[in-house]
Amino acid sequence: MRISACLKDLLSAKKQKVQVSKITLSPVQNGVQSMPDVLFILILLLTQFGDATDEEPFQCHELYQFNATSSKLSGDVYSPFYEDGEYPNGLWCEYRINAPDGYRLKVTFVDMDIDPSDFCGQDGLTVYSGAKEEVMAQVCGTDKPEPLVTDPGVSKVHLLFRTDSMAAGRGFHLHYEAVTSFERCTSGLKECGNQKCFDPSTQKCNGIDDCGDGTDEEDCNLPLATSECGDPPIVPDTVFGGRSPDRIIGGQEAIPGSWPWQVSLQNRYSYISHSCGGSLINAQWVVTAAHCFKGNPYAQNWRIHLGKHHKYFKDAHEQIRYGKRLIIWPDLTGDNIRGSLDMRHDIALIKLNAPVQFTDQVRPGCLPSLGWDLAPGTLCYATGWGETRGTGANHALKQTDVSTMPKSNCSYEEATQICVKNRIGFQSTCHGDSGGPLACKLGGKWYVMGATSFGTMATSCMVCVPCPTREPFS
Repeated sequence: MRISACLKDLLSAKKQKVQVSKITLSPVQNGVQSMPDVLFILILLLTQFGDATDEEPFQCHELYQFNATSSKLSGDVYSPFYEDGEYPNGLWCEYRINAPDGYRLKVTFVDMDIDPSDFCGQDGLTVYSGAKEEVMAQVCGTDKPEPLVTDPGVSKVHLLFRTDSMAAGRGFHLHYEAVTSFERCTSGLKECGNQKCFDPSTQKCNGIDDCGDGTDEEDCNLPLATSECGDPPIVPDTVFGGRSPDRIIGGQEAIPGSWPWQVSLQNRYSYISHSCGGSLINAQWVVTAAHCFKGNPYAQNWRIHLGKHHKYFKDAHEQIRYGKRLIIWPDLTGDNIRGSLDMRHDIALIKLNAPVQFTDQVRPGCLPSLGWDLAPGTLCYATGWGETRGTGANHALKQTDVSTMPKSNCSYEEATQICVKNRIGFQSTCHGDSGGPLACKLGGKWYVMGATSFGTMATSCMVCVPCPTREPFS
C-alpha cells in the first residue's frame, strides 16, 4: 500500500486410550485440619495418532510421580519423557485437575520447551478451565507465560498436550495449587495488561515502560517522543553477500534491528500468533493492511511487537504494545471488513495503547509526500516473517529486494497500488508478510512507500493509501 500525505485523509485423527491413572490426595495430617478424602482427581490420558492396522499402539512411559503432597493442595505435572530431555512425537495427552468446590486453581509454568509454530498449531499445550472448557492459554516455545488462575467458583482445569511427527522439545513442567483466594497484585499496586504489577503512585506516566507493555504509560497526555525517520543506526544488508536467496521464500535473513519500523501484529490472547506485519510511522501509530483485520476488527484484540527479529521467542530489545484504536479505509469499515475486500483500498492504521520508546531497534520509517511516484525499476525491499522454505527452524525476519513494475506488465490501480517484482527467482512475500513495509531508499533515507497486500511467487502488489481525489501519482 502506497504511503503518502493522503494518510491524513485516512485519519479524518483417531485417538486410542493407552493408560488412565487416577491420583487421590490424602487428608492433611500432623495437626493440620483434615480435608475431604477426595481432594483432587488427576487423570492422565495418553494417546497417539496411529494406523488402524498397527498391532501395538505407542506405549507411553509409566506415569511420572506428581509431587502432590498432603500438606498442601498442590502438585506438579510433567510432559512424557521430560526427564529424558525430549518428548515423543504423535502424543495426545490430557490431564484433568479437579479441586473441591470453593477453590480456584493456580497453574504456574516452571519450565517450558515445546517446539514452536504459528498459533502453536503443531506441538502445543492448551489449558482449559471449568465445565465449559474455556481456553485460558494455548502455549508453545520457551517463553513462560504468567501464572494462570481460574475465575472464582471454577475449580477444574483441563490440560491438553499434543505433538506432531516433526521436531520435539524438552516438554513442560507445571505446578498447580488450589487456592481459596487470589490477588495477582498486592494492595496499592495495579495490574498491567500482561498480568504484571506496577505502583501507580510512582510508576504511572513516568515516561518509563515499567509494565513492559505500556499499560502504566497509557493516557498520560505527554508530548510524543520524536526520532529522525528512515535512518536506521543498524544499517540493512542490501547485498546478498554470497548467500543463497533462492532457498528462502521472502529473501535472506535481515540483520537484527536493521529495519526498525517493522512490527508484528499478533492476537493478544495467543502466545505465538504472528498474523501480519506493519510499519511504525511515529511513536504511537502503525500502518498496515486492512485485510489483516478481517474477522477480528477490534483494536483491543491485537498485540503489537516492535524491535522483533525472531518470530517464536522474545528478543532482548523487543517492545510490546496493544491496539487502542483501529482506523480502516472508509470503504472497508463495519461489516465490510468481514466480507469480501476491495484490495485497491487495503489500508489501515492502528494506534498503540502507549507510545513506544525509540531505540536503535525501534524507529519510524519516513512517509513520502503526496505526488511522489516510483519510476519502473526502482529498487526497494519488502520485509516480514512469512512462510519460509529451506531455512530450518530459524524463523528470523527476512528481507527480499524487489523492483517496481510498469502497469503494462502488471495489472493494478495506479492511484492506489504499486506492483513490484522480485529481482531473483523463488522469492516472494507470502502469508504472514501482509501489511509489512515496502521500503525504498530515496535521497539517503528509507521511505515506507507501501504495505504488502497480495501477490504471487513472481510479483507482489503493494496497495497504495487511497486518496479520496483518486488523483494519479505523477
